[in-house]
Amino acid sequence: MNAHRRSSSAAPTTGSARTVVTVARLLGKSIIARTGRSVGRVDDIVVRVDGGTESPPVTGIVAAVGGRRVYVPTWRIRSLEGGRVSLSTNAISSRGFALRSGEILVRAGILGHRFVDRCTAELVLAVDAELDNTGGEWMLSRVVTCPRRRIGTHWRVHDRGRITRDWTRVEPSA
Repeated sequence: MNAHRRSSSAAPTTGSARTVVTVARLLGKSIIARTGRSVGRVDDIVVRVDGGTESPPVTGIVAAVGGRRVYVPTWRIRSLEGGRVSLSTNAISSRGFALRSGEILVRAGILGHRFVDRCTAELVLAVDAELDNTGGEWMLSRVVTCPRRRIGTHWRVHDRGRITRDWTRVEPSA
């Protein structure tokens, strides 16, 4: 199989029928090969937003390996449980990562960015995102947000009042 293929299906995790993982918990964590050896660290999560689905599917992760950023497709990922990534293989490709059309990076393109809640018209800041696995496919399902408030001439983010919103409820602010 081509190591740079953008597959949307991930190997199902063992245990419960539904698994939820936060992106913040995965970022910087070790990527563990089948042998138990660390082969890199999670730098970002890749999702496909032009697929026509309500929740964008995760197509892979960007791994930091020896100062390089490389792509690890979901079909090589055995699990994302417990705040770590376990691979179904012993190695990952050393080919550099390139974002493709219709894909976004969760850390770089969502976290720290402003969104508008479509239901309340509230301007919010994305501080985390939740990934769901409901039987073999990881999806970006929710965004954890904080309200932004104007104090004088400056916008401030209030950590109080974090709200988890469905991905379908938010859209990027202009």
